[in-house]
Amino acid sequence: MFAPVTTPKRSPATYRDSSSDLAASLCRPVERQTLSVEEAARILGIGRTSAYRAVARGELSHVRIGARILIPMAALERLLNGQAALTL
Repeated sequence: MFAPVTTPKRSPATYRDSSSDLAASLCRPVERQTLSVEEAARILGIGRTSAYRAVARGELSHVRIGARILIPMAALERLLNGQAALTL
């Protein structure tokens, strides 16, 4: 199905250089794509309970991962721009 991936042989010095590149890339901040319900509530200027009720009514688009409820930034932007919310 997939072609096997082969990696070229590298000298130990190359590994040291690439590990420092890896360390540098891990230190860069990751741009979040989601917010917690509490964070979204603060941005919307509503209370935490109102935000959870909006999620329960389907007025605030959300993603559930286990017990965690996350609000996609794109969905929050659509809501603030007056576009309809879609629950994922």
